Amino acid sequence: GGFREIFPNENEGQTIFDYLYYGNYEAGLRNSLMLKLVRDVVRNRLLSVLREQESLLYSPYMLLYYKGLPQAGYYFDINASVDTKNMEKVDQLLKEIIRDVQENEVEESELAALQRSFVTRREVVNDYATAEWKKYLMGALRDGETLDDLARYEEILYSITPADLKDACRKYLNMERCGVLLMQGKESK
Repeated sequence: GGFREIFPNENEGQTIFDYLYYGNYEAGLRNSLMLKLVRDVVRNRLLSVLREQESLLYSPYMLLYYKGLPQAGYYFDINASVDTKNMEKVDQLLKEIIRDVQENEVEESELAALQRSFVTRREVVNDYATAEWKKYLMGALRDGETLDDLARYEEILYSITPADLKDACRKYLNMERCGVLLMQGKESK
């Protein structure tokens, strides 16, 4: 499924890639949090496998773009640059990482650490940061989140289980809705 496009790269021996997973979701805080947790879990795996274990990439990125209204849509963008000779191995490892998060639940401790980081990030929005509150509320409402959801933020966040996250990985990282964009230079010999 999906699509694959290859463009020339003037930098011989280098491939710049973007793996795009896209689709629609039901707008609301719980699903916005699920999207962010999927992003962070995959990002952790990318860094662990591609950088630390395999030393193939220094900085793999996992970006998330989503918008709840008027129609809830999202896309994940996994991107980096790699020696062209290593691209096939990177492609294989990326697919293994995605398959792993779709088939195996994350450890409770990893999920709890991610959830705590979300609460810490949200604490930037406090009683003295009115501009930050305004920005946060406008973004939340644009993303289809209700004021009731926001009042129950931590309750909703901590209600997400490893099984929920595995299901979200299956749903949001669907190979039928995946595109691959490559800027590829010739392999240097």
